[in-house]
Amino acid sequence: MRAVGFCVTPLSRSLALGIVCAATLASIVGAQTRFDRTLANPTSSGAAVLPTTFWQPPSSMAKPYPVAVLLHGHGFEGRDYDTLATRFALAGYLVAAPNTARVDGWQQGLDAAAMLPALRADALDVSSPLHGVLDASRAALVGHSMGGANVIRVLTSTNEYRLGIAITPLIAPLDYPAKVATPTLLIGCEGDTLTPWRTNLLPIRDRLASPWMSTIWDATGNHLNPVFRDFSGSTANDSLIFDVTVSTCVGALARYLDDEPSGLDGVVGVAAHARARALAIEHRFLLPEHYATVDTTSYALHVAGPDGPVIELGAFGTATIPTPFGELGLDPMSLLIAPALLSSGGRVTTLSFPRGPQFAKIDVWFQSLSFAADKSLRLGRVLEGDLGDGR
Repeated sequence: MRAVGFCVTPLSRSLALGIVCAATLASIVGAQTRFDRTLANPTSSGAAVLPTTFWQPPSSMAKPYPVAVLLHGHGFEGRDYDTLATRFALAGYLVAAPNTARVDGWQQGLDAAAMLPALRADALDVSSPLHGVLDASRAALVGHSMGGANVIRVLTSTNEYRLGIAITPLIAPLDYPAKVATPTLLIGCEGDTLTPWRTNLLPIRDRLASPWMSTIWDATGNHLNPVFRDFSGSTANDSLIFDVTVSTCVGALARYLDDEPSGLDGVVGVAAHARARALAIEHRFLLPEHYATVDTTSYALHVAGPDGPVIELGAFGTATIPTPFGELGLDPMSLLIAPALLSSGGRVTTLSFPRGPQFAKIDVWFQSLSFAADKSLRLGRVLEGDLGDGR
């Protein structure tokens, strides 16, 4: 039985014309391996076979690769997203884009639900190009337009993905989002008249029970240019919106697939807010997110999370000590407490320390103590302080 409100009707003529534009995308110099492979579907959901286009990172990158499953928009196929997928692959992510259900949103969701099991099964085949190169335990689900709606739909029924990314999404049924537990990034554009973000993205985002991050580009962003670059008739603004979208997505992939905390800086932090064309950058984390950024003169600690005070703890050694607030990862014999900082929901709190050669041989670690969304105090992750200047 089809869910009321999800059946996707044909989009406007402008999106159909976008298919022609997408076919003219220029190739990126130095692109990694691209190949097609038909996956057998080991589940009862979706089509029996799943023809898929793959983009593999350069062979110089460490294997196995984390994977990004890419769901196309209405009227497109996965192979049409060559430039976007190439960028993700060059950043170290194996991209799997199914070429099924070109105009059938319901079927696309069924096929998408089978993609991760199909990838796992295929990677077991020693003759498969995926054998030994795919790490399905580190997977993200990415979608554009109709595919963005199906990101939300699939994440309601599985927690196997570490991250969902929905770009200029169509609205999904409102009974889906509240069931999502996976961190989700949503990207919209002020200039998108096909799926306006206020009536499509916001109703999805504001019903999510999971942590979410959202970025809205200004009126130079539209329904297509976040995912297509250098198409026929494109302008410098189209290329810029594409580039900043890729940077935002790669930051989220780094945080959730590579467990690289500083990736969040490019999603909700200083780097994100410094990007051109950003109209609104917001987030809601259920637990405090603690990460660091470093330049030649300073080491900056950042906390993004729910409202409340943040206390930065420092120490010259590490430990593993259970507490009512989580595990204390710092040596209590050398514990230092920085002044409390005020954290505001949707913002990032920053505390900076100087760097210099005088700190080059000093080992120091940091950990945050702050409130979670349920108002309980929680200890965050332990970060090693790089206070030396590298000389």
